[in-house]
Amino acid sequence: VKPRFIMQPWTLMAPTQMGQFPAAALIYRQGLVREGDVLVRLRLKLGDLLALKGSPLVQHASFDELRAQDLPKGTTIEAHQVIDPLVHLAGRCAVTIDNEGGPAELADLSKFIDRNRRTVVSSTGELKLDYEKGLLTIDAPNAQGASGALAAAGAITLGALRIESEMELGHVAAVSLDGRPLARASRILLQVMSEERPDGFRTEPAGGEGKRIIDIGHDPWMVRRYSGKAALRRGDAAAMTVTALDLNGYPVKPAGKADAIALEPTTTYYLITAP
Repeated sequence: VKPRFIMQPWTLMAPTQMGQFPAAALIYRQGLVREGDVLVRLRLKLGDLLALKGSPLVQHASFDELRAQDLPKGTTIEAHQVIDPLVHLAGRCAVTIDNEGGPAELADLSKFIDRNRRTVVSSTGELKLDYEKGLLTIDAPNAQGASGALAAAGAITLGALRIESEMELGHVAAVSLDGRPLARASRILLQVMSEERPDGFRTEPAGGEGKRIIDIGHDPWMVRRYSGKAALRRGDAAAMTVTALDLNGYPVKPAGKADAIALEPTTTYYLITAP
C-alpha cells in the first residue's frame, strides 16, 4: 500500500461529488435533460474487428488537435478518417457488428460542434459546453444551471434562472421537484458546489504553468466557501420563499426570496417554494 493513500476516501465519496448527487440524480432518473439524437450509425464488420482494423469512432473526447485533418469534412467517412470524438457530447452513437458490415451514417456535426469557437451544443439544444472558457450550461425546462469557470463567465442567463458568482470554479443548478417546468414549478431545489482539497495537499512548480503534486493530503476534506447570487426569472419570484437546508435536506433558516438569492458560504441546498 502506498504511504498515506490508505487514509484517502474513495474518490466518489469526496464532498464535491457526493454533494451534487441530489440534483444530478433527479436529472438522470427523471429524464429532466433529454437524451440526444443518434448522430452516428456504424455497421462494423466482425472480421475487420478481429483483424484489429479498428473503428472510426473514437471513444474519448480528448482528441489530439494535431489530427484534426483526419476528421471528415461532411457526412462521408473515408478509410483514413475518424469521427470527431466530441460527437459523444452532442448526441448518441449506434454501433452494429455483423458479418457483412456496411457504410456509416453520419449527421452533419457542424451544427453541433464548432472547433474554431471551441464549443459543443447537444442535439437537443439543452446542453452547451464552451471548452475555451471552461463552462457547461444546462438549459432544459425542468433543470437549469452552470458548471465551471463561473467568475470568468460573468452573469449567466438561462430560461428561468440567472446566476452570477465570484467562484473561480463552481456549480449552481436548479431542479424542479414537482414535475413542472421551472417557470411554473411550486417546489424547486437549488444546489451549489465549489472546489475541494484534502487538508495538507501540497504542490510545487513543474515548469511553465504546470504544478507537481508532492503531497495528496489527508482527511478532512476542505471545501472552498460559496459566493455569488442566483435568481429565478419569473413574475412571481419575489413572492417565492427560499429556505436554506442542511446537508441532510432539513430546513435550517429562511434565506430570502427567489428573485434575489444570496449564496451563503456553507449552504449547499436551498428549497424554493411558491406561496
